[in-house]
Amino acid sequence: MFELNWHGKPLHELDYEESVEFEKEIMKRMLSADRHRMSDQIIEQLKSYLEYVKIHKEEQLQLYNMGLTGKEEKEHDDSYSLIIGEPMPEPEEDED
Repeated sequence: MFELNWHGKPLHELDYEESVEFEKEIMKRMLSADRHRMSDQIIEQLKSYLEYVKIHKEEQLQLYNMGLTGKEEKEHDDSYSLIIGEPMPEPEEDED
């Protein structure tokens, strides 16, 4: 599988604003390819890239609308989380 990059940054790491700029750049390339009568394969490939960027942009917009930046998972502190399947410590026996 391929990975789309914008200015050396993978698509999945782009925020909303960067995604919008990436989308604009691809649209400009599509117009240029059409203007210079490049092959239909190149134009179709650019269209598919544009769809990936649009999907990512929509995901970022949804996160933004929920008040999230998409980076919360990395910052998540699970020290207070319930860990299922972890053995409980043995109870200490009192010596009377």
